[in-house]
Amino acid sequence: MKYDVTLERIANCYYNLGLERARLRDLSGAAELLKKALHYDKYQKEARNLLGLIFFEMGEVADALVQWVISMNLLPEDNIADYYLDEIQRKPAILRICSDNVKRYNQALDYAQHNNADLAVFQLNQVIADSPNYVKAHILLALLYMKRNDWVKAGKSLYLVLKIDRNNPKALVLMDIVKKNTGRAEIEQNRLKNVFSHRKMMDDDVMMPQEIKQLSPWSVSLLLLLGAVIALFVYYLLMLPAGIRTANAKNNQVLITYTEKLDAANQKLSNLEEENKKSSRAMMKQRQIWIATRIKMPPLWRSIKAWSTSIMHCPREIF
Repeated sequence: MKYDVTLERIANCYYNLGLERARLRDLSGAAELLKKALHYDKYQKEARNLLGLIFFEMGEVADALVQWVISMNLLPEDNIADYYLDEIQRKPAILRICSDNVKRYNQALDYAQHNNADLAVFQLNQVIADSPNYVKAHILLALLYMKRNDWVKAGKSLYLVLKIDRNNPKALVLMDIVKKNTGRAEIEQNRLKNVFSHRKMMDDDVMMPQEIKQLSPWSVSLLLLLGAVIALFVYYLLMLPAGIRTANAKNNQVLITYTEKLDAANQKLSNLEEENKKSSRAMMKQRQIWIATRIKMPPLWRSIKAWSTSIMHCPREIF
């Protein structure tokens, strides 16, 4: 009995360590610790279910299903693994995609072993497009890029791996090689040297002020000239445009005033022309009436004309 209790405590310790590693995104380290916990106590369902979740997060769906099925067979009552299995069964597309990805990964691995790197890269890109968290596919793709000396793409693939699994041992080793070939290792090393090279200041250290450098007359003249040039530049850049805008506004206002006066004069001229036309029409109408009246009285006019003619040709007798 004491032996069983001791094994259970050891298993609990490994489970707690694995849980802490999982919270820190150290999935590889957490998986190793959880496997040790199950080695000491195979009935610890929390460790087995967490191990299944880690496998699922790393793209290993088949291994995750194996752990959850074993957990349900050992302890079927009040087991959260039942919920995980139901979720996957309700979404059969997940199993189909994972099965296809495993086949593509194996095909890509076969291509890589037979020096068909282009086909292998193509297959792995399809796998990653369907399963972005498939760590093995990212690592194999990084290896193929490194074989091509394409260190930038290899570094991007390894960066994605470390984003999923922070302390993945294979990714860390490969990332060191990539950094050495891209110069990132020297940059990071120099950065660390600059960070830790400064000595902490002690209480008896005295900071000596720097000596103030005197300016020569030529330097003062040059600075004054530079200041005058800057002032003129600021004037032409800021003050002059404002004055030009003000003058333009005044000119526009004067132009508007003259335009209004011209419009008024044109309106007055139009009115006078209209009145002149009306007067001309009235005079023409009066003339037409006079002509019509003259035409209507011809006998009287002729009588007056004849009488006036007779008087002119017949002088009066003088007594």
